[in-house]
Amino acid sequence: MPRGKTAVTTQHLRDMIDAEELIAIVLDNVTSPRKKPMNPSKMNGIKMLLNKVLPDLKAIEQTTTIEGEVDLNISVEFLE
Repeated sequence: MPRGKTAVTTQHLRDMIDAEELIAIVLDNVTSPRKKPMNPSKMNGIKMLLNKVLPDLKAIEQTTTIEGEVDLNISVEFLE
């Protein structure tokens, strides 16, 4: 690293990515009928940047604790 330069942290780079602006670019491209379709490399670049700042929903784990009693009213009816 050159002298006088500070190390750029990963979090600082993530903070620089404006997810709202990237999503707006994609939405504008998709919803505007007169716009020329975005080229695949630009779309992949936006996808890669969004993957850096948005959580991966497959990786999120949710745990729930229920305290107390649960009352289940179940009726069974047999048909002839």
